Amino acid sequence: MKKVITILLIILVLAAGVGFGVYHHKSNETKFNDDYINGNTAGNLYNAGIFCTAADGTIYFANPSDSSKLYSMNSDGSDLTKISDDVATFINADDNYIYYVRNNPGATGAALSFLSVNTDSLCRIDREGGDDSVLILDSAPCLYASLYGNYIYYIRYDESEGSTLYKVKIDGSGCKQVDTAPDFTCSANGEYMYYNGTDSDHYIWRLNTTDDSKGMLYGGNCYMPTVIDDTTAYFMDCDSNYAIARTDLAT
Repeated sequence: MKKVITILLIILVLAAGVGFGVYHHKSNETKFNDDYINGNTAGNLYNAGIFCTAADGTIYFANPSDSSKLYSMNSDGSDLTKISDDVATFINADDNYIYYVRNNPGATGAALSFLSVNTDSLCRIDREGGDDSVLILDSAPCLYASLYGNYIYYIRYDESEGSTLYKVKIDGSGCKQVDTAPDFTCSANGEYMYYNGTDSDHYIWRLNTTDDSKGMLYGGNCYMPTVIDDTTAYFMDCDSNYAIARTDLAT
């Protein structure tokens, strides 16, 4: 009888251990988005993305009072909280995570220098914060990171490739080159990315992040477009002394 009880106790202990292991694994799994949520606005991202407003109204920002480290606060300025000791640029947020380009001072000691030598990596951190929750998505120098659903699109620098368009899944998998040109990722609308050409033209293009196919929308000499509701594009007109211009993409 004692042997049976001992065996039953062992089985119960093993079952409890397996159950805890499954729970621990599940609790550390990446929480993926159900739709093509975007992480920030074009205007913020073109200007280094040092501010980001999440869907619930929480503001994430590089705090100039603390060497541009990552902070959060409510829209009324209350509940000021340090999220990370990293200097943060190109901040994006969804319901679960904050994504940013770590720009900690390097050899020059200058924060927010945007030089590739100081731009360390593309990171993800839990919205509750804590440097122990940081996941490095890409350790290469990165710029212009933008969230499209469950992927971050960004400009990545490599000594052999130069600066090119890349994407990586929010769990750090599936890192791959999307385009050999350094396309701006800033203007996001659902699954669509709007950008101006940088290698052979300055037209306005649209990239569909569901399959990374692209098509030309407007044949002008454009720079840094912002597209509203997939129909209206605002941009700087390079042929008119960089004046602000607008075009209806539907027509």
